Amino acid sequence: MPLSTLFPLVLRHASRTGRIALAALLVVLAAADAALADVDTFQDVTGRSRGDSDLHADAFDCSVKVGKPRNSQPTSPAYKRCMLARGWRYEKTEPGYYDHRKGLMCRPSSLLGLSADVCTPE
Repeated sequence: MPLSTLFPLVLRHASRTGRIALAALLVVLAAADAALADVDTFQDVTGRSRGDSDLHADAFDCSVKVGKPRNSQPTSPAYKRCMLARGWRYEKTEPGYYDHRKGLMCRPSSLLGLSADVCTPE
């Protein structure tokens, strides 16, 4: 039975407490999904020793100038050109999220069939 027909059946036959629990679960899942973000990686091509603060300042300027990259969409050519004009070459976009409690940017990873998140300072 398809999920689209199963879900209304579950709601119709669930108790009031069950419907409240299901609604709470959906809110939690929606909040968790909102926390996911794409992580763009740029490489410094100036040959100078620049840090994350320089990268973030240039990314902010480009976001204001051409618009911030959107999750689940390719990084725009205009944004890539803007960053390149500031000495940052686009490398890749990976799924990830920011862990506010730890202050780390995390990316899903797997090794030998085991899944784990690899977190690094922003």
